[in-house]
Amino acid sequence: MRGHSCLIWLNGMYVALPWNVTVSISFFMWLQKIIQLKKRTRGFHLITREIMQQLPELSDFNIGIMHVFIQHTSASLTLNENADPSVR
Repeated sequence: MRGHSCLIWLNGMYVALPWNVTVSISFFMWLQKIIQLKKRTRGFHLITREIMQQLPELSDFNIGIMHVFIQHTSASLTLNENADPSVR
């Protein structure tokens, strides 16, 4: 009897696959969406809640890369962990 050919991570646990089993799993997801944030005065603003409201699909992702293109000539964006309220 042959041993297992590989281990895969599936639903939070490792699963051993026998040598004669073929599995097809798609791990690739992507999302492209244009959103518009409300107008604000000059300064620093927390926009997490507004983004999450407009992109509920983000909860489907556990890991990934996000590319942000700001279509405004004088705007800038900084990304911060924001985990500690005293940092705000």
